[in-house]
Amino acid sequence: MLFVALYSQGYTNKDIENYINTYADVAVEHRQLYGIPASITLAQGILESGAGKSDLAVEANNHFGIKCHRDWTGEGYHKDDDEEQECFRVYSSARASFDDHAAFLQRRRYARLFSLDPADYRGWAQGLSDCGYATNPRYPQLLCDLIERFDLARFDRGDAPAAPSQEPIAEVEEPQPQSAEVGSVEQSIESEFDTAHPIKRRWGLHYVKAHAGDTYVIIGAELGIDAHRLAEYNDRDKGTDRNAVLQPDEIVWLEKKEKQAVIGHDTHIVAPGQTLWDIAQLYGIRLKNLASRNDIKDPEAPLLPNRVILLR
Repeated sequence: MLFVALYSQGYTNKDIENYINTYADVAVEHRQLYGIPASITLAQGILESGAGKSDLAVEANNHFGIKCHRDWTGEGYHKDDDEEQECFRVYSSARASFDDHAAFLQRRRYARLFSLDPADYRGWAQGLSDCGYATNPRYPQLLCDLIERFDLARFDRGDAPAAPSQEPIAEVEEPQPQSAEVGSVEQSIESEFDTAHPIKRRWGLHYVKAHAGDTYVIIGAELGIDAHRLAEYNDRDKGTDRNAVLQPDEIVWLEKKEKQAVIGHDTHIVAPGQTLWDIAQLYGIRLKNLASRNDIKDPEAPLLPNRVILLR
């Protein structure tokens, strides 16, 4: 997500107060409808849009730095961010951006946030970062600083918000929020269909474990996921590996992996016979990012035992 250093860019307290006065009503409305703390919505909007004055906010009505992604069918605004000329969503109005932000947080990746007390803005701020909303490691503290400096928590006081509406993705129901922290804790996901491969969640991502004789084609056909895409999610060649026989109990990720491990999991000690691909699968990290971080040219080659691999 786009990070804007507000004060270093010349934005003033008055700019921020004007932003709060303009968008507090919609933030409170979204708290009541979806269970997203109004303080978090406002703080994210202020931070991501430069109090509504960033180029992205002015030219694209994008107040939350949400990128196009594969499911976006609208216009795009290209701007350098984590990579050069990344595509950000263009909205017809600021309100449309707020509405899409609320819808965006209904994704499975953020489901665990809705188990938090709506008044727990610190938990939400940290959770957004842990779930991959922003790459800046100071993102949670920046949100909390804004909330406390401008008393944005006052917009979370009053009647308790309604429970969030979770929108199903593919054939799997949205997981019920768990109190367990994202990490190595496995969480089973209930499905409205009986499946041979129970869907679980780890590191905030969904996966299944392969059975003997499985391929990406077999698993994809059962779960309604394109086999080429499934191979790509798991850092395999989508053209040649989709029919390759998987190992029993091999992790098969059902969505794109993260660029780095979750906070608190900084390194991994290589076990005998492990490859970088094994480690990438274990922690739900994209192989190219892990290889680049550790300057490894052949991610399929066995690594020296006891080598320290940087995960973030």
